[in-house]
Amino acid sequence: MGLGLTRARRLAELHGGTLVARSDGLGCGSEFTLTLRRTTPTSIPVVAEGEPVSAAAPPMSILVVDDNRDTADAIALYFELSGHETRVAYRAAEALASVANWTPDVVLSDIGLPDVDGYELVRALRKLKHLQATTFVAITGYADDRAAALEAGFDARMPKPADAGRLEQFLIKRRAGNSRSQ
Repeated sequence: MGLGLTRARRLAELHGGTLVARSDGLGCGSEFTLTLRRTTPTSIPVVAEGEPVSAAAPPMSILVVDDNRDTADAIALYFELSGHETRVAYRAAEALASVANWTPDVVLSDIGLPDVDGYELVRALRKLKHLQATTFVAITGYADDRAAALEAGFDARMPKPADAGRLEQFLIKRRAGNSRSQ
């Protein structure tokens, strides 16, 4: 069982959950049960600095674009469990097709996509009139791309691995600020 189970169990505990491993013996396989508490939209997220975010924040529609399926699906699942509508695209072309008949409040995009990079994607998305109020966040493993991300049209940049809770708090604050200024 090594370190993997220990690390996974500790990660579950850090999120207020449990991870239990069970087996009936050699050759009988193993069963792993991960239990996490579900966050409801009525709960109050807490900003890392301890400043509460409004519990009355409306759910957001979020498009996650990342060619790493595990990363994309995990981020989408986090936001879905937090009460937001999510869609996932694993390529820039899928993202463009997704927004043809849908207007997300937020687009979270990786930079290193297989068909075109995230910079080109955000430039194309910014040209679409119905996405003018959309918030675009680059989620990237590239270390020195902050200026390039902002220049391309992203509103913010977060390094990988993304802290989904911190990202959600940022988005709630940003969306609340944008709605007050409109």
